[in-house]
Amino acid sequence: YTYLNQWAQKLKNSRYQGSYLRHNFILGISAKLPRDFKLSSVLNFRKRYQKKEVYLISFELDKKLNKNFTLGIWGKNLLDEDY
Repeated sequence: YTYLNQWAQKLKNSRYQGSYLRHNFILGISAKLPRDFKLSSVLNFRKRYQKKEVYLISFELDKKLNKNFTLGIWGKNLLDEDY
């Protein structure tokens, strides 16, 4: 978890002025499944200053085929959030 509290009133040289990432929380899990499958998922909560919060969900499913080759499928931003 990250929290940012910006004290400066005017940051003329900042390209993120007024839209900085105030809250950022990331939770990730990973689990080994039968038959050499692995499932990973990430939940990311983001809240920019004076903007609505955004929830980003991603996942990845991998299948280990042999010692040197892994096949995977992944999805990012499954809720189709604009951020």
